[in-house]
Amino acid sequence: MEVTFRPAIAAPVLVADQRPTADATALARDPTPETPLPLPASTSQGAATISARLGLSPDAVGSLAPVERTLKPWGIRMLPDDAARQAARDRARAAAARADAAAALKADADAKAEVAARDAAEADRTPPPAPQDTAQNATPPEDPPV
Repeated sequence: MEVTFRPAIAAPVLVADQRPTADATALARDPTPETPLPLPASTSQGAATISARLGLSPDAVGSLAPVERTLKPWGIRMLPDDAARQAARDRARAAAARADAAAALKADADAKAEVAARDAAEADRTPPPAPQDTAQNATPPEDPPV
C-alpha cells in the first residue's frame, strides 16, 4: 500500500469588497446633477412664493392650508408630533401677549403717575393769586347834585 501526500491547499483569503457603490459609479459616469423640468409652478406654490415675498407673518390668516406631510398610500401623517409643537407655539405666543399687555399697562400707569407728579410740582411753583384791593379799584363816588 502506497501512502501519498496531497499538496496542502491554502484556504482562500477573504478580501473586503473594494468596488464603488452604485451612486459613486453613476456620478463618475455622469457628474451633472438632475435638473427639474421647466414646468410652471402650481397655484399653491405660486401663492406661497407671493406670500413669502410680501413678508406676511406666519400668524396671518390666509387661504393656504398648512403643509402636511403624509405617507401617501395609507394617509399616515409623517409628523405626528406637529400638533404638540403647534400647541407649544400657541402657549408661547399667549404668554408673550400677556407679558406685552402687562408691560403696556405698567408703562401707561407710569406715564399717568409722571403726569400727576408734574402737575403737582407745577401747582406748587405757581404763586397764589393776589387778593384784589377793593379800595384802589373802586370808582370814585359821584358828586351830589347841587
